Amino acid sequence: MTYPIEQFVTLARANGQLALALAEIARTGGTQCAEIGRKSFTDALGQFKGLEPGKFPKFSDASARETLAGLEAYRDEALAGTRQAFEEWQAAWAAAFAQTSDASQFAAYFERATSPWLKGAAAPAKAPATSGAAKTPPKA
Repeated sequence: MTYPIEQFVTLARANGQLALALAEIARTGGTQCAEIGRKSFTDALGQFKGLEPGKFPKFSDASARETLAGLEAYRDEALAGTRQAFEEWQAAWAAAFAQTSDASQFAAYFERATSPWLKGAAAPAKAPATSGAAKTPPKA
């Protein structure tokens, strides 16, 4: 028999792993994009090397193609990593509820465990009633 707290902990762990995986994808992606941008900028500036005054450089599209290919590779890698992270997260959630057929027991536990936070957020405190009528300025 599993207890609802075990499911709760399993789900919290799965959520944490998902957050870590997405943060790693973002960190890696930022590094890759910075490197792609650095290389692209360096290549663009390199075309001005040895340029004589009054002449316009011949820009090569090879640098732009390489930059776009790098961005496409980054996008594909980030999407694959995100898809894998979400599939692992979904599998963890499915496994947590596969252990027991009684999801209502977990739902009741979840409601009891989170009610102190949810009640405070759902019902804002009312302002205390003021005694006496407030004076309003005369209308002009």
